[in-house]
Amino acid sequence: MALYNILGLEKKHIMIMMLYETIVTTFVSLVMGFVFGIIFSQLASLLLIHLMGLSSNITFHISWSSFLLTIIVFLPIYLISYLIHVIQIQLSNPVELLRGAQSGEKEPKTKWLLTIIGLLSLGVGYYIALTIDDPMTAVALFLEQLYWLLLEPIVYLLLVQLQF
Repeated sequence: MALYNILGLEKKHIMIMMLYETIVTTFVSLVMGFVFGIIFSQLASLLLIHLMGLSSNITFHISWSSFLLTIIVFLPIYLISYLIHVIQIQLSNPVELLRGAQSGEKEPKTKWLLTIIGLLSLGVGYYIALTIDDPMTAVALFLEQLYWLLLEPIVYLLLVQLQF
């Protein structure tokens, strides 16, 4: 942003440029998601039929309602992302951005205790999954491990990122 201001772009020009970038990113990600989704859906179906030892004639079918649902879900996400960036541009001061660029980017802090709890829970979960008869207990432990090991640090990083 500061570099664009130095080069002579006003905030409205930067927002227009970001709008074009958002449109292209949205279009490319949706098209690539549809293509890979269709390919991997068919491959997964073929693999499951092969693993079950069934002989079936699979017809190629595309669910247009899933395409529409995907577009309905992801367009607001990209729109909200664009609006957040527009607000950040409106609130930004180019001089402060130049000072921030000079200081460099700080590495985010993680919560080591929660990460260690997640790793221990992961080990216990694998042990229990191999030795337990009730699969629901293993699923519950797996979900707990996902939270402590992955989700909690990701939520923390997102909260740090959303602070202007």
